[in-house]
Amino acid sequence: MDKLLVGTSKGLITFHNGKEVRFEYEGLNITAIHQLTNGEIAVAINHKHWGSKLFINGAPIPAPTFQKNHKTVTGSQAILKQIWFITDGGEKYPDRLWVGTEPGALFISEDRGQHWHLINGLWNHPSRISHQQWFGAGKDLPFIHSIIVDPNNNDCIYISVSCAGIFRSMDSGKTWDLMNEGMKAKYLPNPKPEAGYDPHQVLMHPTHNHVLWQQNHCGVYRSENGGKQWIEINDQYGFCISIDEHNPEEAWIIPVENETSRIPKDRLLRVLHTQDCGKSWNDASSGLPNEPFYSIVLRNGFAKKGDLMAFGTTNGNVYMSNDKANSWQEISTNLAKVNYISFIK
Repeated sequence: MDKLLVGTSKGLITFHNGKEVRFEYEGLNITAIHQLTNGEIAVAINHKHWGSKLFINGAPIPAPTFQKNHKTVTGSQAILKQIWFITDGGEKYPDRLWVGTEPGALFISEDRGQHWHLINGLWNHPSRISHQQWFGAGKDLPFIHSIIVDPNNNDCIYISVSCAGIFRSMDSGKTWDLMNEGMKAKYLPNPKPEAGYDPHQVLMHPTHNHVLWQQNHCGVYRSENGGKQWIEINDQYGFCISIDEHNPEEAWIIPVENETSRIPKDRLLRVLHTQDCGKSWNDASSGLPNEPFYSIVLRNGFAKKGDLMAFGTTNGNVYMSNDKANSWQEISTNLAKVNYISFIK
């Protein structure tokens, strides 16, 4: 069975066969995890005194920095507040790393994190600079929390900004197109702006790369044409989504009541499952608590690999399934807030 990495606000815990086997980064707030193509583990932390730091297999590497001429959407000096996402460049670019940050910036490294460069084509995108359509979602500033590298075309990159929406580059970040058609921003006076959307998590199907799923602030969306058009398939609020690696019509969500309360819907921790692109949903919560529950699952707190699935909550509970969510087992109830979940080899 693969190992499960659980990134919490107090360190990184590794589980194997449902048992804790390792504790690293003691007391540090883990904000992103990624297993690189060579098997090494990249980890981002956010320290309340020392700021955001990056590590590969426990060894520190430089973190991205902003220059003095880089200004946020509010006009203040851009300063790195948090690293939200790390991924590699794919088979074509074995030494490339991508990092998404708060404030909303995308950085690239071509030497495994020794040097970082801001992607100016996105930072200076008209929707952010001249149209001023980027803003914070529960934060003072927008942030980039999802990065997808197309496995069949490693120059094709998707990024998600809260709040702005989804952008796609076909040339490794030089130019960017908005991919927000069909989405809604019900919290704005104009619910269909050019930008200003809040995708909470976006995933690409690993074999049907034209199929994208997202859990959005305003519901669950799906695209069958690489994000050119989004179809709303559920109006449920939530932060995370998981998809099946084989069936492009199959997905799981964990509902949240609403943006104000941010507790589980009906105070019950539940997983919903669709096998038909959201036409129907069934309950996939066997083994989960039946009593009132008050913590939720964050955007990177839900993971799937084969029949293995796991998620962690903001009060430190972790649940795992080895039968594709037909049943769940509780493997911990005493961790700190879970920020990030990932299966590794």
